[in-house]
Amino acid sequence: MGQKREVTYTKKGPSFFYVYIVENFTEYLFVFLVFLWAFVVKWEYRFFTRRSVLFGTSI
Repeated sequence: MGQKREVTYTKKGPSFFYVYIVENFTEYLFVFLVFLWAFVVKWEYRFFTRRSVLFGTSI
């Protein structure tokens, strides 16, 4: 397993990126979900505050 990983990492190309992405997929997914959640919450907050200002409604 260790030797195979070294070979795949030293070789550049699509297979290199594929192996790298597969091995770090869970970490990237977690970070992406955190950023997405923060962005959605921020956007919704901004949208609701704008709507409350426009229509005079409270959250």
